[in-house]
Amino acid sequence: MRKFLVKIGDESFDVNAEDIGGNTYKIDIAGKEYEIFAEEEVKKTEKKGKKGFGDGGKNIISPIQGVVTKINCEIGSEVKTGDVVCTIVAMKMENEIEATSDGKVKEINASVNDAVDMDDVLIVLE
Repeated sequence: MRKFLVKIGDESFDVNAEDIGGNTYKIDIAGKEYEIFAEEEVKKTEKKGKKGFGDGGKNIISPIQGVVTKINCEIGSEVKTGDVVCTIVAMKMENEIEATSDGKVKEINASVNDAVDMDDVLIVLE
């Protein structure tokens, strides 16, 4: 069983999804059962510790659980898509986290030696 945030129009629903194979899931929304095909996973965003969708790439999120070992930017600095903004170590491997869009660093929600979870917002761009 997996949990998804499903957006229909302007409404969002937390749903439990039963994997029935081939990226196909059985879900229940407001008492009605649906069979859906998940074409691709949408990156989750918002403030650290919270999850949400659709900010146009202005939030840089952690794709893994680990420990922040480097932060390569500061508030007010300009970054370009693909710039390495920080490094997270997980299972003894360094993972370079890249900017997902061009922008100016508005917030940094993590510090060196912080433990972060998957989907935590590390950096907010404006």
